[in-house]
Amino acid sequence: MPFAAGVLGANEERTGNESPEVRGLQKSRRLANMNTVPDQTLSKKDLILVIDDDPAVADALKVVLESHDYEVVLVDNGRAGIVEAGARRFCIGIIDLFLPDISGLRAIESIRAQQPETKLILITGAGTPEAFSEARRLGVFGILAKPFRIEDILQLITRAVSS
Repeated sequence: MPFAAGVLGANEERTGNESPEVRGLQKSRRLANMNTVPDQTLSKKDLILVIDDDPAVADALKVVLESHDYEVVLVDNGRAGIVEAGARRFCIGIIDLFLPDISGLRAIESIRAQQPETKLILITGAGTPEAFSEARRLGVFGILAKPFRIEDILQLITRAVSS
């Protein structure tokens, strides 16, 4: 069953048996409606690139960021993200460390070469001190461990565009 098929709408009954991913997306939608972090810096023309092969994470980010007037481009692998970065200018890139085709670090390195001004954020469910050190060497703006709070990514994005 596709992930989105398990998401309940606002008027649907909740059974309490929803998967953690579905509960996470439901929470993201509620947070998006709360306008938890005011958008003071980005305009609708600014783009955020999200590279993550986990549909639960990618969809939750898209819902929340679009509710804050960010335009979001989702891709599920590193090579597609590199292609997108060659075709458009992104203000922010949010990149998972472990991708199905190449490492997130390699994607960061390639995107950094194409768009040195883009603020890049590494997200990961598991990482090593060596990977984090390499990410810092490549100039990432921030690193967030999964699962992260939506408020944390919104605050990091706000700081990135303000710097």
